[in-house]
Amino acid sequence: MIIQQGVVYAIVAFTIWGFFPIYWKQLDNVPDIQVAVHRVVWCGFVLLLLVIFTCQWNTFQSTAFTKRNFVIYGIAILLLTGSVFIFVYATNTNRIVEVSLAYFINPMVNALIGRVVLKEIFTLWQYVALAIAFAGVLIPTIAY
Repeated sequence: MIIQQGVVYAIVAFTIWGFFPIYWKQLDNVPDIQVAVHRVVWCGFVLLLLVIFTCQWNTFQSTAFTKRNFVIYGIAILLLTGSVFIFVYATNTNRIVEVSLAYFINPMVNALIGRVVLKEIFTLWQYVALAIAFAGVLIPTIAY
């Protein structure tokens, strides 16, 4: 049951993500950086509400407010804002195909970093999945 629920959540999340370019295009008269910062700030606010309403405040407070985590979260916020900015900018400058390909390539780069830098061991099926994903990116790239 939990796996099926996860699949449903993934489908919903990726469907919403797929419609985001339509939404960003409607905001093309708003500066891209403003849209990106708003998205990050509001996501943080919703996350904070989620922490409070699930009664996880004490756990969050004890782990989040350390000096090391504060720096890590700050860097993550900057990277997330940059990523959202690039996505919004690419959408508003009609570079949707290019940014979509980048989002398809990103997990493969993450897997490569995990394999090379972190020395992770992949199973046969993980290699098969990477090969299929690579083919799925290569074909539209060549066609484009």
